[in-house]
Amino acid sequence: MATNAATLVSRINSELTRPVPRDTSTATLNRWHEILVKALSKLEVFQTKEKSIVTNTSLSDEGKQKQLVKLAQDSLGDWEWLGRILHDIEAAQARFTTLLFTIEPTVKDDLLRYLRAREVRDGMDTLNQNDRDVAYIKASEQSQLEVLLAMQTAPAGNWITPEIQQRTDRERAKRAQPGAFIAYEQNELLHERVAGIADHLAHWLRSYGAPPATVGTALGVA
Repeated sequence: MATNAATLVSRINSELTRPVPRDTSTATLNRWHEILVKALSKLEVFQTKEKSIVTNTSLSDEGKQKQLVKLAQDSLGDWEWLGRILHDIEAAQARFTTLLFTIEPTVKDDLLRYLRAREVRDGMDTLNQNDRDVAYIKASEQSQLEVLLAMQTAPAGNWITPEIQQRTDRERAKRAQPGAFIAYEQNELLHERVAGIADHLAHWLRSYGAPPATVGTALGVA
């Protein structure tokens, strides 16, 4: 028989009393707690129904299991709101990612842009990985967008160590658009927390025998 709802109720109560990380804004924290409180109310309703099934002496163990599977399936609609929230957070993160990390070409002519990018890469062709990483960092610090784009779009593969590029690009975004970057970070924090709860809920519902694909669709998780 699946783990009962008490496990999730306990987790959510724990989340509500966890110390607040320093980098969490009041708005993000309030939104997170609002989501947790709503999830808790849904779980408490489920828990009451679950208890009535488990304590029903007229049902066999098999009968109880069938009723719990039906309860889990019938409750999927109660979690679609969480799936919509997760979708909205992910859509916002995609917009922030485009805004902060996409470099628009300064040269509009395709052939000229290709030739200039190739010229940049030709000048670095003999550099080892460490020197290319250093060159990328320096170009970022000096806002040499054409150089950054040339290195990012090298046809032979990634010219920059992924971790170095991620850290460098984040620092550039923070300098160039501090307000948008703060919003991006807060949305990132919220996504991490909401996705974690959604994954836990999905695993829990599937453990009752609810169809995996239907659960994933309702909660917006794989």
